[in-house]
Amino acid sequence: MAVTAEATVAEIEGAARPSRRRDLFGRVWPALVVGIVLLGAWQLTTATGIVSRNLVSEPGAVAARVWHTLGGAPMYQKSIWVNVWVTARAVCIGYLIGAAAGVVIGYVLGRVPFVAAVFQPYIRALAAVPKIALVPLLVLIFGIGVKAETANVVLMVFIMVVFSTFSGIAAVRADLVNLARIMGAPRLTVATRIVVPAALPAIMSGLRAGVPFAFIGAITSEFIASSSGLGWLMQRATGQYDPTGLFTGLFYLTVLVWVLVQLLRIVESRLLRWQRR
Repeated sequence: MAVTAEATVAEIEGAARPSRRRDLFGRVWPALVVGIVLLGAWQLTTATGIVSRNLVSEPGAVAARVWHTLGGAPMYQKSIWVNVWVTARAVCIGYLIGAAAGVVIGYVLGRVPFVAAVFQPYIRALAAVPKIALVPLLVLIFGIGVKAETANVVLMVFIMVVFSTFSGIAAVRADLVNLARIMGAPRLTVATRIVVPAALPAIMSGLRAGVPFAFIGAITSEFIASSSGLGWLMQRATGQYDPTGLFTGLFYLTVLVWVLVQLLRIVESRLLRWQRR
């Protein structure tokens, strides 16, 4: 009987693998088809003169520029990898600091009503201020360069994560927490086994939303005051009326965003594995 059960499980798992591949293919191919159609339409409109390639370049020219920069060809006297590294470093450092601070402070606000009543108005006021307006102040404090970019990323990510964490912690059922305390569970156990796992979906939602805002913080800082980075590259391309260079910078920026989102999805799938069970 045990052998039969093991064989049945193996058969089920073997049948599930092709199904998963089909599901993955079913999700991917429509997006690929739409992308190919859009690129084809872009190439066609520029090739036929409907839209001037001097305004929006063309996919072939952008692909050629990307290929040359991948091989080390400089753009505006700088390697593309220098600009990618500057932006990626500011985003990664700022994201980690902003996310960590947002989770900790959001947890405190959610668990201590008095602290939430005192500090929540100030955090909301900070969230209401357009972060681009703070860039000159950050430049005055940290100077032109990565420090100011990183500080802007920290602000952007912190605002997203602190409110999502606060809402998730505040929504945890009080009866479960009280029951654990009645049974003698220490505060650390209550926090790590009940409160944080229950609020984890909301926390991860804020972390996901923080990814594009992290790049917005870095790129806007590089637009305004920087001598390197993908934002500086695209600003330079705009100033020199180089649409091919602009789309090349957008390509590398899109790849960076995609990589960070995929890394976050891997972390989320590991942390929320218990939900699928």
